[in-house]
Amino acid sequence: MERISINEVDKKYPNGKIIKSGSEAMVVNLNGYAYKLFFSDDIEKAKRKERILLDLEQKSHLHPYFPKLFSLVEAESREYIKGYIMELINEFYGNFDIHERMNFLKQLKEILGLFSKAGYLYLDIRNPNVVISRSKSPILLDIDGIVPLDSLECGCIPSSVKEYITSGGKIGINAQIFMFNKLARMMLGLEPSYGDGDEILFDDEPIVETKPIVETDELVLDETGTKILYELENRAPIPDMTYDNEYLHEHVRIK
Repeated sequence: MERISINEVDKKYPNGKIIKSGSEAMVVNLNGYAYKLFFSDDIEKAKRKERILLDLEQKSHLHPYFPKLFSLVEAESREYIKGYIMELINEFYGNFDIHERMNFLKQLKEILGLFSKAGYLYLDIRNPNVVISRSKSPILLDIDGIVPLDSLECGCIPSSVKEYITSGGKIGINAQIFMFNKLARMMLGLEPSYGDGDEILFDDEPIVETKPIVETDELVLDETGTKILYELENRAPIPDMTYDNEYLHEHVRIK
């Protein structure tokens, strides 16, 4: 396994560009390679990431959907993941019309299905972990969000999903679909707007049971889609969530 010190990285690549940074890690683009620097000194977490990387490297059919990760290296109390950036990656919030966004979500669902068949769930589905390549295909950037199906204990669950789990949601595909729907709602412009008070309002009017169809400028949701939105904004996550096995984008049509 390749080993590299933090000082070596700084000297060799003084002009590295930070792709993203969070409370636990940051990703830096260094001459075409993505180095992920983890701030955690949790050795068990480092070993788990290493096992996932080594296994994913053997599954060539998954390589187009995440930056190819060649090695995990440790230095001092930190760890780096080194990976090749396959294409110039842009966040999907650009000149991306509604038809392209719907197609993106369809592709993302199919890719998540491939990971599931390979024995993995990708749970940390959120911006900017899911990005789009120049060919407009989804790429799952964050290795932390990939969880082996045979190791679905709370210690492996990304922090973004823990609210759903601790509130009684199911660890597994239901949590993945819940996170997918949150991303879909955001990408399709179905985020709620907030009035002067604490009540959550949508662009047209609050969702009520007596009006099952919600319309935006370009989208129409069927009754199930409306209820998924209601669950996401008003009642989720809850233990008996009714629609956590339904994909929101499948209940939306373009006018």
